[in-house]
Amino acid sequence: MNLLLDMNLSPAWKPLLEAHGWHTQHWSEVGAVNAADAEIMAWAKAHGCYVITNDLDFSAILAATWASGPSVVQSGSAQRAGSCPRDPGQDPAVRARRRA
Repeated sequence: MNLLLDMNLSPAWKPLLEAHGWHTQHWSEVGAVNAADAEIMAWAKAHGCYVITNDLDFSAILAATWASGPSVVQSGSAQRAGSCPRDPGQDPAVRARRRA
């Protein structure tokens, strides 16, 4: 499975996800930092990626266009609940693993 991290997530998530076997790219590695959401979605679909984002627009784009993909993993609600920081270095569990 291929993951594409949206610009609103820290690139620091990439090595953490890759350490668990997920092929991961951050959008800043493959496209313009000011790219429209539709461009990111088109790139992800063409490259077989799941989009991980805090942005509610991606799910809205899928619903509005009846598109069959790419799949979107919405991390925004977890962010607001305090369980998924934008930067994994802020996560107490990640910090504890780094100290071990």
